[in-house]
Amino acid sequence: MKFEYKLLSILWILLIVFSLANLYTYSTFSEYDLYGFTGSAFNKTINLLFRFGIIIGFLTLIVLIDDKLYENKKIENKLKKIFVKNKLYILLIIITFLSLSYIFAIFGIYISDIPLLNKIFLGKQDYNGFPSVHLGQHHGFSGWFLIIISIFALKINTIIHHNFLRIILGLIFCILLIYGIYLNIEDFTNEQIGKRTGIFLLPQFRYNFEWIISLIAVGISIFLLGFYERKRS
Repeated sequence: MKFEYKLLSILWILLIVFSLANLYTYSTFSEYDLYGFTGSAFNKTINLLFRFGIIIGFLTLIVLIDDKLYENKKIENKLKKIFVKNKLYILLIIITFLSLSYIFAIFGIYISDIPLLNKIFLGKQDYNGFPSVHLGQHHGFSGWFLIIISIFALKINTIIHHNFLRIILGLIFCILLIYGIYLNIEDFTNEQIGKRTGIFLLPQFRYNFEWIISLIAVGISIFLLGFYERKRS
């Protein structure tokens, strides 16, 4: 199996695992544990599948189209070297560590119940009548998963043959990468720092014109500075 398809397989497997965990958590735990959630566990899970399935499906479609447009070349080893060499893996490790409380939460586990990690992260500790980090979905988790998908997509993008597809893919996933980073860091600082100190460092992302334009501008800048190649070798 080619390396890009291995990355895609990992993303689809992660989506299925997180969706099943999400269904279990929202079907099992109380309104208190779920931060007052009273809706349908099935609808919550379908929402998760739909939100990330569209993004992963789009990435899969681009790879399939590119394979149809061009004959496969011996580039798998080159991609592996790029994946290991590129410094984005450092971002991936840091963000994953900061997101542990959200990853555990979607499986119905408070991180404060985990030895050693409970010395670092807030979890079940009460905050205004609810757990500091409730069980189930967080936008910090959504941000983390978007970062995972975007980094994998940008790795795959290094071997896309068609110039137009490569530019479109790079732009979209640079924007999603910045969006995911902000969602993740905002949720982490508010829950792990704000709920300890009362100081909330970052405003929650707003879906208004100013926020969206800023997001697109930063994403395009990241693409042009770090991922755009005018010519393919």
